[in-house]
Amino acid sequence: MFSFAASKASVQLGNAKTFRRSLGAEPINKPFPDCAHLEYQSDDYWRCHIRGMAGVMAHISGTCKMAPDSDPMGVVTPRLKSDFAVFMTPFT
Repeated sequence: MFSFAASKASVQLGNAKTFRRSLGAEPINKPFPDCAHLEYQSDDYWRCHIRGMAGVMAHISGTCKMAPDSDPMGVVTPRLKSDFAVFMTPFT
């Protein structure tokens, strides 16, 4: 729900005269192609846009198993101690 409200708020901010004047910019009012069948900037349009544009903005490197010291496959203890013997190289 945050993305939905944030998207609508960012458009309002971008359309504010003071904001446009201070940046010397004009908003680009061009529909997202995958959502062109919906009324531009309607609630349904924003839901479609968010689904189409959602993604991860960082390198995903994996997860670690939390387990007691007695489990050889665990690398993080319940007290958040880590086994730093192996570092994964992130994909670029």
